[in-house]
Amino acid sequence: MNIKDKKGDGTFRATLDFSIIRDERIQVNGGKVTAREIYLFSQQREHTITDGKAAFNENIYLLFEGLEGFSADAGQLLLGLSMVVKDADGNVILDEADLLGDSPLSMEDVHTQVASNFILTGSQIANPVSCMVRIRDKRSPDWISASAELVFE
Repeated sequence: MNIKDKKGDGTFRATLDFSIIRDERIQVNGGKVTAREIYLFSQQREHTITDGKAAFNENIYLLFEGLEGFSADAGQLLLGLSMVVKDADGNVILDEADLLGDSPLSMEDVHTQVASNFILTGSQIANPVSCMVRIRDKRSPDWISASAELVFE
């Protein structure tokens, strides 16, 4: 951080070294496809979910950043994204086979961020709720998946 005095020559500089620790609650699988970061995010709280807890009617995102390893054709990727959300009793809350369809995506956009989201309404679920997202390359056998459990309060 650099702070400069607009009316004088005064300056202040501060630095902070830190490490980003991968969330151990998120299980990642895949082959050649890798991600720099995968995390859960609450839109309402505008905050990363690090405690495994969420609220009903909260828009929850599972975000993938820095994806690498998909087969590109002229800078375009053809991907599939599936999402399955189940409660602890095995009740399927959401099961989407392909949220992306057949439209190509730019390699740059995919590298920046791919996100899927869901909202649980009501209160008749058995905790914890599991969420699994799988991103697959439609031009090759390559894929990556991430799964996490959340307790809804």
